[in-house]
Amino acid sequence: MFKKIFLVILLIFISLTVSAQNITEMEFRNQPVTDILLVLAEVSRQSIIPDDTVEGNATYLFHNMPFEEALARFLENQDLYFVKKNDVYYISRIHIDYDPALENLSLQTEGTDIQKIIKKISQTIGTTILYDALPREEITLQFENGTVESLLNIIIRRYSDYSIETGEDYYYIRRNTSGRNTVNQYGGNYFTLEDNLFSADLKKVRFRDVLADLMIKGGYEYSMLGQNDSIIERFSFKDKTFTEILDLLLEQANSGYEISNGIYYFFDKDRQDILNKFVSTVRIPLIKNSADGIVSLIPDYIMGEAVIKKDALANNVIISGPMASLVPLESYIIGLENDLPGYSWNRFDLNFLVSGEIASFLPDTYSSHTSINLEEGNAFLMYMSKEKADALREFLRLVDVPVKVTPVYLDYISAEDLMDNIPPSIDEERVSLSSDENLVFFRGNAVQLEHFKDTISAMDRPTPQIRYDVLVLQVQDTNQLDWESSLSNEILSDDSQTAVTGTLGSILSLNFDIVSQFGYLFAAQLNTALDQSEARVMADTTLYALSGETIEFKNTGTSRYYEAEYNSDGELQDYGTINEISSGLTIEIEGWVSGDGMITMTVNSTISKENTVDSTSTYALPSTTEKIVSTSVRTPSGKPIIITGLKQQDTGFSVSKVPFLGDIPLLGLLFQKRQEIIEDTDFYITIVPHLEYTGREAGKNRYEDIFRRLVSDYDS
Repeated sequence: MFKKIFLVILLIFISLTVSAQNITEMEFRNQPVTDILLVLAEVSRQSIIPDDTVEGNATYLFHNMPFEEALARFLENQDLYFVKKNDVYYISRIHIDYDPALENLSLQTEGTDIQKIIKKISQTIGTTILYDALPREEITLQFENGTVESLLNIIIRRYSDYSIETGEDYYYIRRNTSGRNTVNQYGGNYFTLEDNLFSADLKKVRFRDVLADLMIKGGYEYSMLGQNDSIIERFSFKDKTFTEILDLLLEQANSGYEISNGIYYFFDKDRQDILNKFVSTVRIPLIKNSADGIVSLIPDYIMGEAVIKKDALANNVIISGPMASLVPLESYIIGLENDLPGYSWNRFDLNFLVSGEIASFLPDTYSSHTSINLEEGNAFLMYMSKEKADALREFLRLVDVPVKVTPVYLDYISAEDLMDNIPPSIDEERVSLSSDENLVFFRGNAVQLEHFKDTISAMDRPTPQIRYDVLVLQVQDTNQLDWESSLSNEILSDDSQTAVTGTLGSILSLNFDIVSQFGYLFAAQLNTALDQSEARVMADTTLYALSGETIEFKNTGTSRYYEAEYNSDGELQDYGTINEISSGLTIEIEGWVSGDGMITMTVNSTISKENTVDSTSTYALPSTTEKIVSTSVRTPSGKPIIITGLKQQDTGFSVSKVPFLGDIPLLGLLFQKRQEIIEDTDFYITIVPHLEYTGREAGKNRYEDIFRRLVSDYDS
């Protein structure tokens, strides 16, 4: 995971310093070579493909050079090569050139596994190369202008029991088994066995031959699952059990084994896995030094291959690694724990501060000293000189004082709301909840308390309340109403209040203040339309809600219908279910008050209608139609908004007939006239939002208020 995070951060940083074809500066420290190549490919937008010979870590600095030159220098430093084909850079530890016409090739490589070299040769020449199990060794080759067979002979020259067999379309590296036995160069067996103990003194022997002799003498069956057949330079041990001598042999050959049903299965093993068996871990408790401080005192040359971790809670350090590195490191740390001249343990008692939190109060000069909290009383110990102890006591005398706790009452918000949204400038540790949801306790001095009160005053305010005056009109003839009409300038006498009341009788009975919002002329037009049934009030209400809350108004009717059920034969049952259909007017308003007093509203309006049933069936359910308008608007307090677009078309019939004759059954149809009537209806939704304040003046006489506005010009 750390490796992936490193690559992401590195790519983001390098993208600021790398152009498409030029690298200005990049630095890598002990990073895998494949990851470095991946970064180069990403930042240069080039395709780079490494093969399985590219491995290991590298530390390298790229500085101010074109991409291809930077790549070439880095690869040269790592004994790697590249070949560019079709704008793709192929990276390998093996550089090979082959001329099919002359049937010769050249090959250069440093420290590469034999099997990988043979695989690369086969891919380049396009010819199959077969081989028996080969030693797992890394070799260096510098071969110029020779045949493939000559190169293969050089590769296996060290191994006398291998030969090259050449065919028309293949090469075969064969291991010769004739004449092989378990006799070493000294003329004896590889192992001697006495009292079930094994001994051996061998030089330059093949691992598989030695293993075979050991398993035969031990009397065990085995199977080789790995490819390892390395040369063991020196193997000399005496009087070892079978398990001991087998482990020693496998350690040198980088191999491991598992036992199943009495059979040993041998497999190749990474050398690091072998070394891990020799890694030890030591925990060192510290008394006179802190875990944080002692790590910074250890020089790099003492660390070696060891790794150190700190356990600050227990004040321990944990060191791990090979014993050769652990011994000097452990001795160095123990030496740091020895008594220092003039140093001793000093006890410090606290009155108000908590000993467990004392580290957060101490100056940096005491951070390297170890402190031990005492269970008895509020006290702690610290290892230091007498001079430093006296200075610390003087410091504690100044800071170990009682802190005043002040109750702070909240007027509008709850204590939990305050704690959930506490400002960054307030230390949350200084504020505590109480059993009263409107009370908190603040711990601090007078300046801190004043800052706390000033800060929360911006939060401890009442949530604004919005009053919505809502008027919904259903109008058949919209041409009769002029929404742009304003107040008339007609001069009225002081005794005209009765006339105004009579003229606007239907309007004055409404809760909605038509005159204030749309003027006297429009109010008169609407009053006439209401009196003549050309307009109808569907809603006239006042709604209240807090800022940010949603309110809903419904003026609907519900019809219930019996829905019949049928059996499998299609026959009507005697029972069924009751369905409900609701239709009418629904208004949903969500309002929010901004800092400048403007009101933003989202209004969803729905007009639904239940249609008549066309079918003659008693059980047929009627259909419904809906008209929906959604809008968002921002308006000052007291300014109306009008929502239109909700239209309905109703169809009806009118019948006129000749008196008496039109009532005769059947024959009366000749004396009747039927006419289809289609009525278009518009719905107007008017909403006036008001930002409510406390102490609002109420209870004015509405008639007097309207009359006063009408005659204001005359009075002036």
